[in-house]
Amino acid sequence: MIYWEKKRRVVTDEKLKKVTQFIESIRHLRWYGWEDTWLKGIMESRQQELHLRIIMIVFSTSLSFIQVYGSGLFVAVAFWAYTTIGGRSLRVDLIFPALSLFQMLERYLRSIPILVTVVLNAYVAMGRIETFMKEPDKEEPEVVAAESTPLELQKASFAWPGVSKNVLENVTLSFPTGLTVIYGEVAAGKTALLQALLGELDKTEGEFLYPGETIGYCAQTPWLQSMSIRENILFESPYEEARYQATLDACALLPDMASFKHGDMSNIGENGIGLSGGQKARVALARAVYSKAKVLFLDDPLSALDHQTAEYIVRKLIAGPLLEGRTTLLVTHRTELCHGIAKQWVEIDKGKATIKEPSEDNNMSSLKRTNTSESANDEESKKKKDEDELAAVPDKFIEDEKRAHGGVKLRVYWKYVKSGTWRWWLMAVVAIASFRSAEVAQTWFIKEWGEGYAVERASSGVFDRLPPPDEDIRPWLLVFLGFTTASAVLYFFTHLSIVGAGYQASKAIFREVIERVAHANFRFYDTTPVGRLMNRMTSDMNIIDGSLAFMITVIAWQFVSWFTSVIVIAAAAPAFLMFGVAMAAIFVYTFSRFLPTSQSLRRLEVSLLFRFCLECELSLP
Repeated sequence: MIYWEKKRRVVTDEKLKKVTQFIESIRHLRWYGWEDTWLKGIMESRQQELHLRIIMIVFSTSLSFIQVYGSGLFVAVAFWAYTTIGGRSLRVDLIFPALSLFQMLERYLRSIPILVTVVLNAYVAMGRIETFMKEPDKEEPEVVAAESTPLELQKASFAWPGVSKNVLENVTLSFPTGLTVIYGEVAAGKTALLQALLGELDKTEGEFLYPGETIGYCAQTPWLQSMSIRENILFESPYEEARYQATLDACALLPDMASFKHGDMSNIGENGIGLSGGQKARVALARAVYSKAKVLFLDDPLSALDHQTAEYIVRKLIAGPLLEGRTTLLVTHRTELCHGIAKQWVEIDKGKATIKEPSEDNNMSSLKRTNTSESANDEESKKKKDEDELAAVPDKFIEDEKRAHGGVKLRVYWKYVKSGTWRWWLMAVVAIASFRSAEVAQTWFIKEWGEGYAVERASSGVFDRLPPPDEDIRPWLLVFLGFTTASAVLYFFTHLSIVGAGYQASKAIFREVIERVAHANFRFYDTTPVGRLMNRMTSDMNIIDGSLAFMITVIAWQFVSWFTSVIVIAAAAPAFLMFGVAMAAIFVYTFSRFLPTSQSLRRLEVSLLFRFCLECELSLP
């Protein structure tokens, strides 16, 4: 079980990684028509996970079978010793109290397989945690105590994590206070240089020194939260009116704020869906600039802007008072806008960095670039198009998660039953009914056994062929052993049939969910948070994979046991039915009051737990 559980968790990790990447990149996959290819890979990992789950369930069910069969053999051996070795009569007044005591003992023994499974899973989980904790810590850059010391690389080489080939080779750079422009061809390594300075790349050689200052980072792809524009810019920093307004002005956001119904308090939706591409870039830029960070990494924030807006931001922000006294690294292709402003020019070419002296700005043809050829009419039409798009965006971007009230609808259970296929559910029902019939028949046989010692044996017509137990006890012991064996085997097949139904249901439901997410319209991705999708594809699917089938087994078993018990008791003592009906009415009344409150508390517990995990993740550095 330990071996297979380790393999299952590795496969589950791979599936979760693929699902996470799929959901986070679903827009781009849809644009390029790659969603079906990714779905195929996810379903392959899912199939491997289900196969390993089945193997684990077969092992745990076999362990339970051994325990159940062992409990039955214990009773058989005890009866054999009492009658054959002890030479005593197993009368009714002895046999049923003995069975009650054996059932009390068995009640505790039945928890052993569950405890063993839990301990083995905990052992595997602790091993995985220990393996992770034993991994070497990521090498931190050497922090220079003096704050005036610039950010510096000395003959440093870097590689992406898990890749042996260096993406940056023998880089020697020092970034003084002021603006440093980093330029070069596409895929030359400009973003990699910023990632290396952020500590996201592995340093293979050389030295990396930095003064321990806080770094403000504006990524090439804007990262925005589903909250107001002001909250995205402040990012938990204290609100300073003058600084905030200056930031909006320098990032050319004041005209945009005027176009919003609620100004800068407008909610922009998941990933900033309520903003245009240029507005997203400027809000992300404003967040980095508003921070008190002394070092700023700006990864091509001008690429999504028209020429007029980019020129305005360079004049008001890059060359303005907000960046005075700060070390600013600007990655851009619009180098012509930064002439006379940059204190240092760094050219990246195939992973190698070359410093260009500022005095050579006017003579460096590589820095010159043809101005944007957009006409005034083109710019005006583009702005008008953006305004029309904004006018069509509703005030509320994220749809509230729907919550059902009262009991779970029958169609929900019906959906799960249909997904498990009728063949497996029919096998499960037959196995459960057969198992219960074997238990009832065994109890009836024990009654006949105890009454067989009477002088005048009460014949039931079923066990007349057996000799009186006081003359020959062996046939009675063999029949009892047969009932014990049959009950244990039926118990094993009951669980296997339920597992088969749960396997089919889990497979079908996961496929339907992932395919619907993959082929949903883009509006669905705009209004549904990524965290909600991940919660459905991970924790909710784990319930369907694991505990749901087990709970259905318990419900089916309890119903069959209750039904057969009522029939047996009614046959033996019909007057009990009056008392049973009264007890059932009291139970239904109490349960109808308890269930809604229990469901509300359970939903609240899950919601608070998920929000706590999400906040912990967002608070990580």
